[in-house]
Amino acid sequence: MAAIGLAAFAIVLALVEQIVLQILNDNVSRGSVVYEKGHILVLAWANTQRDREVIWKILAQLCLAYRTDGGRVIVVLSLVPKTEMEDTFRNIIPEDERYGSTFVFRQGNPLLPDDLRVVAASSAAATVLVSDTSRGPGEADSQSLRAAVLLDELDFPGLGKPDPRRGYVVVGLQTQEAVGLLKYSCSARVIPVPTNNLNARRISRNIQYPVLTYVSQMLLNFRSRAQGYLMSFQAVQGMHFGELYRMFPDAIILGISDKVTGKTILNPPAETLLGPDDSLVLMRPTSIPEDDYRPLRKPLDVDLGDWSSEGYVMRSRDEQPVRVRGSQSMDETSCSSAITGQPLVIKGPRKKNGIAAQAAGCYIMPMEYSATSEEPVNVLVCGWGDSTFMITLLHSLDAELPKMSQITLLNLQRKEDVLGVAWEAAQMSRASVIHVYGDPLKYRDLESKLEVQRFNSAIVLCDAAWVDPDQNAANGIALRTKDDMLRLDSMVMTVQLSIRKLLEERGFPDINIITEKIAFQGITRFEDRGRMPLGSVFNITSFSARILSQAIYNPKAVMAYSEFGKDTEMMVQDSSSFASEGEEVSFLQLQARAMEVGQVLVGFYDIPKSVEQPLQLVINPEGVDARSRKVVWNRNDNRVKLICLCKKSDPVDCKWPISPETRATASQENGAGFEAAPEVAK
Repeated sequence: MAAIGLAAFAIVLALVEQIVLQILNDNVSRGSVVYEKGHILVLAWANTQRDREVIWKILAQLCLAYRTDGGRVIVVLSLVPKTEMEDTFRNIIPEDERYGSTFVFRQGNPLLPDDLRVVAASSAAATVLVSDTSRGPGEADSQSLRAAVLLDELDFPGLGKPDPRRGYVVVGLQTQEAVGLLKYSCSARVIPVPTNNLNARRISRNIQYPVLTYVSQMLLNFRSRAQGYLMSFQAVQGMHFGELYRMFPDAIILGISDKVTGKTILNPPAETLLGPDDSLVLMRPTSIPEDDYRPLRKPLDVDLGDWSSEGYVMRSRDEQPVRVRGSQSMDETSCSSAITGQPLVIKGPRKKNGIAAQAAGCYIMPMEYSATSEEPVNVLVCGWGDSTFMITLLHSLDAELPKMSQITLLNLQRKEDVLGVAWEAAQMSRASVIHVYGDPLKYRDLESKLEVQRFNSAIVLCDAAWVDPDQNAANGIALRTKDDMLRLDSMVMTVQLSIRKLLEERGFPDINIITEKIAFQGITRFEDRGRMPLGSVFNITSFSARILSQAIYNPKAVMAYSEFGKDTEMMVQDSSSFASEGEEVSFLQLQARAMEVGQVLVGFYDIPKSVEQPLQLVINPEGVDARSRKVVWNRNDNRVKLICLCKKSDPVDCKWPISPETRATASQENGAGFEAAPEVAK
């Protein structure tokens, strides 16, 4: 009996030990209660590698944003065990890259109030809710909406009582419908950020303004010397907007924003007076603490020199030969001072192939890097992303492209889905749409079903079928690991290379190709903004993370950023617009001359002479010396281009000349695969 008793006692002791160990393991895995106040809180599900990389980007940007203040405590709540997140971020953001910030990880569900209390959500200074990319947009937004309502109600003291909660909540949403629901259901301290909409607008603008990619990257990067800020200075109250460039030798003043109403005006008239409620929208270095940053005590003396605004003409001055779109040969005639929107031939005829041709100086550069045009364009879109995003993208393309532009969609979707549901939902009225049934990954489909030489630009998307083979977002999206993301990048790159090779084989110059990048790592020269062939790339999750980081740091700055492209746009023009041939002029003088014609000079770049040279782009030159130094901008070689923030001009109302071959092909029901779009209301 004694032996049986001892055995029973041992069994009970082992069970108790197992339970205690399990509790300890759970506590270690989940983490204890957070007692911080005034911290930054990041809420996410982190079911996929894509989600984790968004968290990575947000944390990296926040560390940079608060580095001049000594850092902040950043708490992250996700479904991933605490110890796993600690190990992961110990490697990707080591201590020396946190700049004084402290990471605290906890495991939990953003949809559970008790888990929100574990991370002290109600006492956080700012909270960001990251959308769950493992689910479809509708389901992901439903989760975000519920989490936002829970956060808004958490520890609410009741009506009529003072609310001690001072923190705001930034919510990333994928659909426009969810934005309206969030505003309806939550208080003003909950701020929706429509990431899909902002991404679509950015992609659409890059078709005509690829340089905007560089500018937006700097505006939303706390590591850059041209980060976007919203700041107010008592010293400039009562001054005219046109005088401000002389007060900030290390910043570019883009506009003004009313602190009371939140209304933002980019590039207002030069005679606009600054009032006590006006903040400045500016680009400046992030190396100076916000409390220490201030304007000069008195304005710099700047003279216009030998220049008059009466003779100003926005010039492109691209005197290299360009081809006529749709023809089968190069047009060797000059196009002096013409803003045509066609690709620019840097040097020589295109008789060699591939790398050999580029090395021999036969490289072709898209004209959009040299001038800005409001003429209709012909855009090729390869691949079909998530339907919600595609509707947003089509709607944005219709709004941003010049009137009478044409969009050709190449994918394996049914005609009814593309030209029916999606086209109607996008409410397109300015651009026409053609659907081509074909596989973008198949070189033969691109070769036989498209006249690639007709297109001004191309957008290469990661097809939804590559991401989720069963095409059913309801059961989750197959994008779990980094290997999945790198695989998708390979497929997108194949489509881009096929387009470039087809253009070269047919004797036509390169066009502006905008490609989607899924992973944050592994950049090739075809995706590099600084190396030839000047790959214009967009990463939806990376851009969303930067927008959310900016919203955490200053929510009103995101509102200011969203004003880009409405009444103003970044324009590219030749230096001959503001400087005579051989004239030595300072950057400050160019700023003064630009302001005389209602423009804000943002920066400049040199067009490379060969494929080996990178694109030398300078945004926001820093310091009085750099801006006062006189140099020759116009050497009559048409290579120095100026980037200016200008008011949008009225769109050109003319019809895009479709080639007879295309019109004949589009009219055939079972021809090369072209399907005519529904009649567009003029």
